[in-house]
Amino acid sequence: MELTLWQIGESPVAPRFEVICRPNVWARAVRRASAGGAGESRYEDWLEYWEGFNRFAKEQGYPLPLPTPAARNWVELPWKIPGIRVTASCSLRTGVAKIFVIFRSAADSAQQYEAVRARAGELASAVGQEAEWSGSSFALVSPRASDVRTGSYAWLLERSIPLHRALSSLLGHHRPDGT
Repeated sequence: MELTLWQIGESPVAPRFEVICRPNVWARAVRRASAGGAGESRYEDWLEYWEGFNRFAKEQGYPLPLPTPAARNWVELPWKIPGIRVTASCSLRTGVAKIFVIFRSAADSAQQYEAVRARAGELASAVGQEAEWSGSSFALVSPRASDVRTGSYAWLLERSIPLHRALSSLLGHHRPDGT
């Protein structure tokens, strides 16, 4: 920033601030492209990952609403089950995918959490693996995928469909559109 004082005629002196250095977005983009080899930033990689997940899910006939692709490592699964938030994530480096179920903090959600936690065995049978419980949430975690995209896409589909059914059943939430 540069500060100068201006005065017109007999008026009081007024400060004038001028930006003399600002971030150069274009230069940063060029630096990223040359450093990345393939020319894609990690944000573009994430956006491409989630767009690819949606294409894969559609090809497989995925019956649930698809997430909005995002330029980050996680997306919200739009299941519309009251009191809970469900997100999916994946590490592009390791191929480990996760589905998180977060029970919101309201009293109803605490009851929902306890109801699902008390039937953790049924949940594990339905989804094919034990959940990792923590606080007011739990997660399903995949093994490392040798093919990060296809392996994690398949795991997310294989776990999310029975998870949705199990949560809907355990919480007594059924909608005509399947969400």
